[in-house]
Amino acid sequence: MIVDGRVVPVARTWYWDLLNPNFGKMYERASLSADGHTLTLDMAGSDGAGSYVAQWRIRTNGRHSRKMLDPERYFSGRS
Repeated sequence: MIVDGRVVPVARTWYWDLLNPNFGKMYERASLSADGHTLTLDMAGSDGAGSYVAQWRIRTNGRHSRKMLDPERYFSGRS
């Protein structure tokens, strides 16, 4: 991934377990923080065990994270 002209390595563990992603405006979202230091990416999908929403935070300080959100709360605007 390239963010602000810099290559940010993406570990395979960040996405290898996310099966059947949904693509489309309703299922993907990206936003940049007001200070420009954090890029937040959200992606929804589903597999045989149910649905999921993954959220990645890519930070300029290198402290990146991934967490799983509750799809019901996410799509109702309560996440």
